[in-house]
Amino acid sequence: MIYGETRTEGKVTVFRLLSDLSTENVKPFLKKMNELLDESRVFLILDMSDVEEVSLLGMVAISSVFNRCRQAGGALKIAQLTPPVRRAFRATNLINTIE
Repeated sequence: MIYGETRTEGKVTVFRLLSDLSTENVKPFLKKMNELLDESRVFLILDMSDVEEVSLLGMVAISSVFNRCRQAGGALKIAQLTPPVRRAFRATNLINTIE
């Protein structure tokens, strides 16, 4: 189970992730993101203000969601990176790919 809060403002949906994106949380995270995308919520903001750890598999999952949003004509943006998560984004170069 992934812990998070979802709110929609106009056509933008904000998902605030309330747990780390460790390897064991990747499947539930992708399930939640796919549910949002299946509901045509393709303009997503992923708020990571409460996340202290993201596994490599988690980074791959975020990249997958980013690509799926773009293919559907939407966008994924990341907000409120904590210092350890920012380091993970830099290490994988996603910091230069996802706004």
